[in-house]
This record gives sequence, C-alpha cells and structure tokens, in this order.
Amino acid sequence: MNEQTPLLPATNQAASQQSAPARLAALDLLRGLLMILMAIDHAKGILSSFGNSGHEQWFSMPDYNGNLASFMTRFVTSFCAPGFFMLMGWGVTLFVDSRRRIGWSWSRIFKHYALRGFVLLVFNATTLLPVKGIIFAPITTVLFALGINMFLASVFLWGEETYTQKLQNSLGASSENVEKKMTLALGAAYIALSAFFTVLPSLYTPSPEHANDNVSTWYLVWFLPHENGNGVMSLYPPVAWIAPTLWGVGIGRIVKRVGWNVKQMSLYNLIAGAAMLSLGVTLRYASNWTSINPELVHPPIRTSFISFFNNVKYPPSVVYMLITLSGNHIALGLFYLVNPASFICREDSVLMVYGRSSLFFYVTHFYAYFALHAMVLLVCGEGFTMGGGGLFWTFYAMGLVAEYFACRAYGEFKRGTDRDSVWRLF
Repeated sequence: MNEQTPLLPATNQAASQQSAPARLAALDLLRGLLMILMAIDHAKGILSSFGNSGHEQWFSMPDYNGNLASFMTRFVTSFCAPGFFMLMGWGVTLFVDSRRRIGWSWSRIFKHYALRGFVLLVFNATTLLPVKGIIFAPITTVLFALGINMFLASVFLWGEETYTQKLQNSLGASSENVEKKMTLALGAAYIALSAFFTVLPSLYTPSPEHANDNVSTWYLVWFLPHENGNGVMSLYPPVAWIAPTLWGVGIGRIVKRVGWNVKQMSLYNLIAGAAMLSLGVTLRYASNWTSINPELVHPPIRTSFISFFNNVKYPPSVVYMLITLSGNHIALGLFYLVNPASFICREDSVLMVYGRSSLFFYVTHFYAYFALHAMVLLVCGEGFTMGGGGLFWTFYAMGLVAEYFACRAYGEFKRGTDRDSVWRLF
C-alpha cells in the first residue's frame, strides 16, 4: 500500500529533491493517520466488546441505540478503506511514471504488479490466522481488493498511455493548446470512470429480502459482499472498490500534467473535500438509492445524527464513498500545509513511520493485539471482558507503541535494500 519516491533522471534529481519529497510526504502522513484509525476497529474486535454492533452491510445495519461514543469509534475508521484505495491508485501512478522514465517496459511493470498483487492475496489468506484458526481463510479482506485493483490500475495506465499517444498523433504536433486539451480530456475521463464505478454498487445491490438467495460464489467474491455467502466471507469484492482506486490514479495523472505546487495541492484537496461532503450530505437527504437500502437504519436517517452518518459500507454506497473520500481530501489538504522541516515530517515521526511501512503495520498489528489480549486473559482470567473505558484505550495505545518500534526497525531495514528488492513489497 506504500510507494517509494519516484526515481528521477540523474540530470533532474538534484533540482527536484526540494519539491518532490514535500509533495509525497503528505501522502505518507495521511496513510499513517489512516493506520492509527484502522487499528481502533481491529483492537476493539480483539480486546473488547464495546461498540461491536456488526458491519454496515447491504442487508443488515448496526444499531448503536443512540450511543454516540460507540458510533464514533466505528465512524472514524470508515475513512480508512477509501483512503487506502485512493492512495494506492495514486502510488501506482507515481511508480509507473518513475519506471517508464527509466526505461521499464509495460510487461515488466505488469510483472511487478502481478507479484505485488500476489503478495497481498497471500497475506489476505493468512493474516487472520489467529481469528480463523486455519492457514488459508475463505475471506476477502481489504488486502484482497487492494491486490486485484493494484494490478488493474497498472492496466488502466497502460490503456491511457496507448490511447493518449494515438490522440496526440491525431491532434498534431505538441503545443500548449494540445497539452491543455489532453489534460482536460484525461480529467474528464477519470472523473467519468470514477463516477460510474461509484454508482455501480448502488445499482446492482439487491434489496435486503434477497440476503439468503442462492448467488454464485464468484459473484460474491467479485461484486457483492456477504458475511457468509456459500461459506465465503466476502467483505471487499474488488469491483465495488474500483472507484476510489481510479480516483487516485486520476489525481496522480492530472497532478503530474499540471505540475501543481504544495499550496495548490492543498487548495485542490480542501475544495474537493468540501464539494464531496456537500454532495454526499445532499444525496443522503434527497435520494434513497444512493444510500443502498436506507430503510435498514434505525431510527430514520433524517431524525438522528448517528443514523444520518451510519452508511452502508459493504458494498460502498455513493453517499458513503463521497463522505469518506471528502474526509481524506480535507486531511490531505491540511497535511500539504505542514512545513516539510517540522517534526511531523521527520522520518522517525509516528505518522511517517506507520505511513511508510503500512503493509507491515497491517499484517503485524493483529498479532500485537492478540498478544496483548492473551496477556490480559493470563493475568485476569478467561472470563475477563474489557469495556470501552480507559483500560481499552491504554492497551490500544500499547499496541501502537509496539507497532511504532516494529515498523521503524522494518523501515530502516527496508531502506538498506535494493530499490527493486522483494522486501520493498511489504
């Protein structure tokens, strides 16, 4: 889920060292923040029982019974998955651009992402070993969809390069006017594709009474999530999460073409975040189908703050995607305003350490919290349950501290390896 700073030609590298890291640091900072938020949800599931009201599924929605604290501990984690996919798409664009500039062929790029995708699929099957108790768990976690969509992102970029070359040839010699037309065309294409795939799950998702229908396993794996469909726990079917992937790819491509500086990037992200939030809130009020089966939420969505923001995530509804991506853009806009020389951008800062070893964090944090849970049971007895008070948050913080030192050590090891080392895939 992390990409390295793009490789630069030797003639331009010195001149670019000032600007490129500052632009890329914001992406690492956001990724690090998302890891911290994500860990809340997983720590709750392992250490405690508070606020665990189930997943926001198309056929069954959690009821928080007016408990704002329980809802908020779930709500803040809802920004993570869309952010991961957006950042992954953006990262693929950076990586492909850097490798194409040093002569990588498309076949080599496809092989690279096929390997990276395969690594994520393996971790998808094995990461939750303590939960499932088996080696290969029949489950599609976020890693499954990230692995598939990572490869698909590289295919989209290949298609874009092939098409734009033909378009440029038809428009004639390159000029400022031609470049503007190409940028506008690309921007429109990525917005249209992202919009289409954002709307798609809301169109193919059935009503709740079809929850127990006999549906093809392949359809569940690729399109429609279900906690127990044909023995497969499908949470992240890849097609349902193509939209934020393409959105990230599109941002990466347009930013590359227009060459925005840090302040412009901040303004763009803040405006995009405000626009998405406004549209998401409007659609939540005005259009039922963009929320996916809103009748499942109790009390009605217009009568409660909790109900209004309690949106279907599996698969992501239009409203869910807009609201969560808006939060990611607003956070990114603020991170772009951070002084690159400040402590938060140092390589050993918490957010940078987590953000640059995000896959390592994801895989290992489950084991960190399972170890802490085992320690609690050993001391307090098997029947002990941890509520949502200070004890939970203390152990949650202990897990983050353990992950900080583990990720920092792994990051230092990784930086000492070759740029194309297999260790850099984690």
